[in-house]
Amino acid sequence: MNKLTIYTTIELSIGTKATIVEANGLHFFNALLNCNGNINMMPKYIILEIMYLNNNIITEVELNNLPICDVLLIYDVINSMMSNIDKYN
Repeated sequence: MNKLTIYTTIELSIGTKATIVEANGLHFFNALLNCNGNINMMPKYIILEIMYLNNNIITEVELNNLPICDVLLIYDVINSMMSNIDKYN
């Protein structure tokens, strides 16, 4: 298995740090499979693939229970990573 590369770490309002790792093709395809064709849910399933709380992959229950300010912050970070195409060229 490939070693994960940390993309960023962010402080959440709940007082814990979230670690987001660099996404790869496997993360993308797992998220695509898990969203069951509802492409609008892709960001959620990408987050579930690449975000860690306290060194453990975040669960769907944990993600669903985060304050909206944290969810929007995480979404913004994921959006930034996914739109940074030049980094991969």
